[in-house]
Amino acid sequence: MIGEEAKQDAAMEERFGRFVDGCLARRVLSIDAESRVRLLEQVAIALNKAAMRLAGNAVGNYGPDEDAARVPAWKGAPPRCHLGRPLGAPRWRPASQVGGQRQRPAT
Repeated sequence: MIGEEAKQDAAMEERFGRFVDGCLARRVLSIDAESRVRLLEQVAIALNKAAMRLAGNAVGNYGPDEDAARVPAWKGAPPRCHLGRPLGAPRWRPASQVGGQRQRPAT
């Protein structure tokens, strides 16, 4: 059985390891090996549920998502990209937006 468990852990690492690495790097988190195995298991469960939810959406099921309450909201600092700004922040601002204020063109 130990050989089977090691095979399963290796398969989980191969399938979800890079995704988990990216998520941890975005939050600037480091975890121990035991926690990583548990995180990989939970990521596999969450992605499977997400895939099933999307499959339901594809056939017209747009009801409330019962699994959304399964995961608590993140209460830490917002993730930042390598440039130090929050993820999702625009990389550029249109010329019509100066200092965060939208300017109206002169008429």
